[in-house]
Amino acid sequence: MIYTSSLQQNMIQTLKCFLIEDEPLAIRQLESFIGNREILELIDIVDDVENVADFLPKLIHSDILFLDIQVKGGDIKSLASYIASLPYVIVISALSPEDYPDFIKNRHHFVLQKPITPSRFNACITTILKQTVETNSTLS
Repeated sequence: MIYTSSLQQNMIQTLKCFLIEDEPLAIRQLESFIGNREILELIDIVDDVENVADFLPKLIHSDILFLDIQVKGGDIKSLASYIASLPYVIVISALSPEDYPDFIKNRHHFVLQKPITPSRFNACITTILKQTVETNSTLS
């Protein structure tokens, strides 16, 4: 298990993670990776974006969105306005960044190209934690 530094734990509450993914293997991997980080809490997994109202309350209250660009049941672009205010979006996709929709290209985001390895996942989360600590310390 990977532990967060005491500085990070003192400055950051648990980060709520929301996963939009329809590949069972990727879901299992990300559940495991998220579960290995004390500071992360997986609040929901959605494999179909057709009925946004069903998961919208949890989505808009998440800190980190893990987003596969291509999922079944609707167009991911329907989430654009809801995703705009989320602190962190991590695109998890095999697509090239040039193929991302504009609402992703036009905002700050992180990329975990599939297949996702534990080391790349942890490096991405560490970067997010550092940014969160820096943001929190400037607000104090």
